Parts: sequence; structure tokens; C-alpha cells
Amino acid sequence: MYALAGAALAGAIGGIVSLHPHQYAYFNSLAGWGAKESIGERFDLDYWNLSHRQGLEHLLEKYPQSPLYIYASYDRGLLYEIIHNSQILSNDDRNRLFLVSEGADFYIYNDHFINNSSDPEFAEIREDGKRLEPVIYSIKAYNSIIYTITAPGLSGISPEALADVYRAKYQDIANGVLLANSGFDIYMSDDGKTLSYAKTDCATYDLPGWFFLHVFPKDERDLPAEGGEYGFQNIDFPFYRQGGRVDDKCWAEARLPDYPIDRIRTGQREPDGEAVWVVEIHPSLLERLREIEARLPDLRPVASGPFRLYRDGDKLVYYRESCVAADTQARFYLHLFPADNNDLPVGRGEYGFDNLGFDFSEYGAHRGEKCMAEVLLPDYEIARIRTGQYIPGQGQLWATDFLAGR
Repeated sequence: MYALAGAALAGAIGGIVSLHPHQYAYFNSLAGWGAKESIGERFDLDYWNLSHRQGLEHLLEKYPQSPLYIYASYDRGLLYEIIHNSQILSNDDRNRLFLVSEGADFYIYNDHFINNSSDPEFAEIREDGKRLEPVIYSIKAYNSIIYTITAPGLSGISPEALADVYRAKYQDIANGVLLANSGFDIYMSDDGKTLSYAKTDCATYDLPGWFFLHVFPKDERDLPAEGGEYGFQNIDFPFYRQGGRVDDKCWAEARLPDYPIDRIRTGQREPDGEAVWVVEIHPSLLERLREIEARLPDLRPVASGPFRLYRDGDKLVYYRESCVAADTQARFYLHLFPADNNDLPVGRGEYGFDNLGFDFSEYGAHRGEKCMAEVLLPDYEIARIRTGQYIPGQGQLWATDFLAGR
């Protein structure tokens, strides 16, 4: 009996030592081994999910310059398993991991997931119940695979070339239509369906927290049944779910709804909920900016300064060709002197003018280096307009005064 117990104990200890660090993988030989394809249906091959650390470290070492887009859906434990295992990594390494439900380059899974043909979520990475090639990393225990990483879309792409792929992706975003500049440069795709955030000098402290994205439809009936009680659709997301980073550049992308959009409020907030930066975007003004640019040869400015001003029917247009963020951060004041003082709104008579001051985010749009703001003027006859920019508490930056002819 002692000999049998000792032999059993020696076998167990030998198995633990030989399997380290995967000694938690266990089998019952009395249940029968059967075909390799069925093992994962009868055993939890990587029950504690500790293999993720080795898998992540392998990817980080093999692709040292690239962001790593890993498939992990919100409704699977895989997302949280990878997050928990990544906590032992350095901040720089964690910032290269992006867990996405679409557009993944790498599929990480425990073998019993992939062998279970009843799991429809992995149908797109199976062919006849088998893994898609290439398998770029795997771990074995008891001569069976307990952990696998595949990269179906990277066949023929070297680790060095993958970094170039993401450099090109960043450049494609940066060549788009610049709508605003705040914590990140914000671009919109030509089809108006994707909003992109990009930064050239991206540091680790730029990435924690969430991007908030509030979309206000032109017709509130387009709001989803749940979550539209505030008048906007909330599409908030964390950077690690929809972002990317290569060299010192980082970006994030968000798909916009299909309905017509009136305005977008977006920005970034810290993990504790405090907003770091906020900006408003008016997609309809972008089309108006293109229209104004096409008509500029036919329009005569009514005043000049840092912005050229145009009177376009019932609208006053502010236009600047070389526009930087500082040009639009100061508040605009707009004083309208009517031809008949009786047209002044109640409470404005003592000043002799109507005040339509505004922030650029209310009526403005960027496109590349150009920016434009457009204000709808009242329908009474205006004799004179005084406008400019100022910083509250610091004083006036510029001013102009002109007759308001149409």
C-alpha cells in the first residue's frame, strides 16, 4: 500500500513539475482519451486561464512596435480574463493591447472553446470545426493543445511590416477632414459615418479613462428606445476598445449612427468621471464650409481681420484659411445695431445693440487648416455690426466695425 501510494504521489508530483507553469491542467484517464478533437469538450484545459500571460508576452515580444488588436467580446469572460492577466505587464505594454469585437488581427482562445462546434461566436474563425491558419503560438499540456493564438489576416505579413500597416492607417486618418482640435484632433470620414481621434505626440497619460460621444439627431424620433431620454445617443467607449498606438502616435475610431446628425458632443474623461476636454461638432456646418469655399470667388468680404467676414443673405460668415486651435478658443462677440431701435429685443434698448455673442463650438466647423463660423442674423434691418473676439477676464483680442449691407 505504501509503495502504491508513493508511486501515485510520485506520478502526481512528476506531472506537476513537468507541466509547470500549467500544472492546473488536469485529465482523468479513466474517462478515456478518445479523439483529440473531443478532449476540449470533456476537460477544462486552461481552467484558470493563466496561459494568457504567456500569450500576451509572446505577442508583445514578436510585434514590438505594433498595436495588438485582440478579439474579445464584451459578453464573454475572455475580455476580463485578458484584462486581469495584463495587469502584470508594464504600462507601455498594456497600452499596446486593444480588445475589440471587430477588426481583430489576433484570436486568443482556450482550446475547448474552439473545439466546441456548438459555439456560434467562433464560427467565423473555423473551417469545418478546425482552426484557421496561421497558428502563431500554442501551449501544450499532456501532449494536447490547451491554448492557441491565430492570426488569420496576417498571413504573409512580417512583424516589422505590421507596424507599417498601422503607420499607414494613422496617416489615412490624418489626411481626412479635420473637424475640431482639442485634446485630440478629430476627423470625420468622407462618407460621414466614422469619427476618428488622432494625436501625434501621444503619451501614456492621454489614454486612461473613456471617450464620451453624444450624438444628437436632427429628428429625435431616430433616438434608440433605451438611452435616448437625454436627447442624444450615448456611444461612449474606452480607448483600449477602439484605439490604436504606434510609435508616438495614437488614434481611436467610432462608428456613427446612420440617421441625419444635428451635432456631436465629444471629449475625454478621467476614470473618476471628470471631463478632461470637451468639444462640439456640427456635421452640417462641414457641408456649408465646403459650399462657402466654392463660392468665395463670388463673395466680397464686408470686413477683414484675423477672420474674413462675409454677409451671405441672412447669415454672417467668419472664415479663416490658416486656422489653429487658439484661433477658435476665445469667445466671439457680435453686436447688431438695428436701423430702427424699436427692433431691439426687450432689455437691450439701453445698450443700443443686440448681442449675439457665441463660442466657436456653437456655430463653427474645421476642415484641414480652414475654419468657419456662421451665425443666422435677425430678420430686422441691421445698420451696423461690431464683432471680434475676447477672453473673459483678460480682454479683447481683435475687433471690427462695419456697415451691414447685404
